[in-house]
Amino acid sequence: RLTTQYYYQRKFSPNVIGNIYPSRFPNLYKGKQLIISGRYPEADEVEMTLTGKAFNVPVIYKFNIELNDYPDPDMSILPKIWAKQKIDDLKLEYYLTALQLQDSIQAEIDSTSTCYGVVATTFNSFEDNSGGGVVETQDISLDQLWGVQIGPNPFTDFLDINIKLYESANEPIIIELIDQLGRVLSTEIISSPRKTNQLRIEDLSGLAPGIYFIQIKTKTHSKAIKLTKV
Repeated sequence: RLTTQYYYQRKFSPNVIGNIYPSRFPNLYKGKQLIISGRYPEADEVEMTLTGKAFNVPVIYKFNIELNDYPDPDMSILPKIWAKQKIDDLKLEYYLTALQLQDSIQAEIDSTSTCYGVVATTFNSFEDNSGGGVVETQDISLDQLWGVQIGPNPFTDFLDINIKLYESANEPIIIELIDQLGRVLSTEIISSPRKTNQLRIEDLSGLAPGIYFIQIKTKTHSKAIKLTKV
């Protein structure tokens, strides 16, 4: 006989972990695993407490977690797990929210999907009625609007970013430098975009060698570009 457990509360001490998914904990059958993922700004030692009921009896589970402050190649899949859980959470929110708010949720799903390389089925593809099957549509509309050049790649201590607009933009453009753990390291904003926009991100020599991403986004579009630091 399957018996469900429902964890209705989670707590971290100290409270340094945010963007935790799933945001709504499900009922769990006995023996079923639950993966909880989140993001944190710096290394720390935390205690996670989960409370709920098993067989209608209150239970408390405590776990000690050591948060690392360096990228571990053996754990490179973790950011994708977090992104997948975030997308699943946003998909649920999409279907439960009002129609006028769905476009912003769709944009966030597309942005997360592109940045972390996680395909959100239904949201990142469409059916080709001509018989061609499912066609990927990630960032196609954005590439028709913008031309983006970033260099050098690999980079050492700076990045030059050139953004050419094929059509006028009526909203700010946000440029973020993101590491493999999804942490935003630098943010630049072009508040009044022109036909040609140029900027430089400097003082990058202190970054550890590895993979990074430049995410360029507006309220309605996003594009992520993979870069290598040497």
